[in-house]
Order: sequence, then structure tokens, then C-alpha cells
Amino acid sequence: MKHVRGDLIALLAVVALALAGEREATAGPCKADGQRCRTSRSCCGTSGNNGVCVKASGAKFGVCCTPDCTGKDCGDDECGGSCGTCTAPGTCISGTCCGNGVVEGSEECDSPDLAQCGLSNLSCGPPGFSTACRCCSYGGPNTQIVGCCNPFSILIPAPDFSGSCVATRCDPPFACSGTDRCQPDHTCCTTGTCIVTLLGSPFGLNACCPGLECRGADVYGVGCCVPDGGACTGDADCCTMHCGGSGTCDACRPGGAACTGPFECCSLSCDGSGTCNVCAPAGLPCLSGATCCSESCNSFTLTCDP
Repeated sequence: MKHVRGDLIALLAVVALALAGEREATAGPCKADGQRCRTSRSCCGTSGNNGVCVKASGAKFGVCCTPDCTGKDCGDDECGGSCGTCTAPGTCISGTCCGNGVVEGSEECDSPDLAQCGLSNLSCGPPGFSTACRCCSYGGPNTQIVGCCNPFSILIPAPDFSGSCVATRCDPPFACSGTDRCQPDHTCCTTGTCIVTLLGSPFGLNACCPGLECRGADVYGVGCCVPDGGACTGDADCCTMHCGGSGTCDACRPGGAACTGPFECCSLSCDGSGTCNVCAPAGLPCLSGATCCSESCNSFTLTCDP
């Protein structure tokens, strides 16, 4: 009996030593980044207790990692977690919310306002490029440096060597410019200017949105307008500059009818006496040969050929 009791005491002593050893191992130094871990409590991090144990889905063990959100308002914390998210239309670029209109963190700018970049030939790169929210150059008339504009865009240069980009497509993350609309096929259509004059020559921008026609007067060139017979709320809506009492745009006026401006006339030509020409003589503005007496409209000058 004494022998059995002695064996039992010896066994309990061995178990006690084993448990003591396990507690000692558990209470040992925490683990540095990259070391194998089971729980985040065993990871040191930078302060001795802010490390996390990063595991693959379903795994029992992982590796220690220290989250780092220093100088970040959004994005990855480098351990699979998040430093925050951006409110639309902001996009997380290098830890800051680019596109929210607030210059923060490492951003040089966060607005299409050219003045933010100081120099007249610089502008702010949009979200989606390596130069997002950083000042970059357009590169000159009809060219662009990748980073300033949506990759599918037209540059409209300004006299001071600045300019603006007109997006022609709206593939995510890019949007159409200004009030232009994104179509189901991801092309941009416009309700404003459809033709501008660049370096003395007309230059086509986005096509007019459905229900509109590229024919109206515009301070920058030719604008989109409601065609004859379309619904209108005021004269400015209509290509003919006249909205009838029934809420529809008046039809263009034939040759010989009284006119006060060219867009009232079917020929887009109102002579000096205030009468619509039957057709536009050589040298007068045109959008197609159909309005010209020569039946030929010069595509480089948008004037009727002789």
C-alpha cells in the first residue's frame, strides 16, 4: 500500500513540474513580428502588447504583426486590418482620402481648382492615378501627362497655359466631367458645349446627351440644345432660341423669314437685313453641308466652302 501511495505522489509531482514548466513558457518573453503565434496576446508589437496574430482563414497558428496607421486616415494597417474608410467621393490614396476636397496628410492638393497648385501650368491629379492629389502638368495643347487627366479625356488648354480636362469615358473609378452624364456604355455625353475652338480650329467634345442636338449658341463654341418640336421651359433650351406657348421648341425658319439671329434660321444664316438666307453663302458658319449653298462645310473651319 505504501508503495502504491509513493508512486502516486511521484506521478503528481511530475505533473506539477510539467504544469509549472508550461506556465513558465507562457509567461516568457512576447514574440516579435514574423514569429509564429496562436493568439495576439503573445505578440509584442511596438509597446509590448499591441501586436496581433495574423492567421489564414481556419488556421490554428499565424505570425505576429504590428498594425501601423501612423499618418493614415484610411487604408490597410499592414496587418490585414483597416485604418479607416473614406466617404464618397473620396478615394483612399496612400492613407489619405483623395477627392474629398480637403488637403491632408501627404496630399499637395485635393481639388480641380488650378490655384491650389500655385503655378498656372500645374493641376491636381485625380483619384486613380499615381499622381492623385499631387500637382502635375498637362503637358501642352491637346496632350496630357498621365496622372493629370482621366486616361480617356480631351484637354482644353487656356491662354495662361493651364487648362481643363473633359472626360470622354466614365469607367470606374473615373467619372464624367462637370455636368456631363455617364451613359450605360460608359461613354460621357454632354448637355453643354459640344464644339470648342482650339488654336483657331473647331474641336469636337462629347456628343450631346439623348434628346439634344449639337446646334445651339454657346459662349465657348457650339452648345447642345433641344431640337425643333422638343419639350422646353424657356427660349434658352431651344436650338432656335424660341420656346413656343405650348412648351415645345419652335421650328427653324425658312429662307425669307424674319430673323434676329442665325440659329433661328434653318440655314443657320441671318443676313444683315434681318432675313433668313435660303442657304448659307461661302464663309458663313455651318455644322454640315446641308445648310451651305455649296453643300460643302469645311470641317477645319466650320464655314461654308465656295
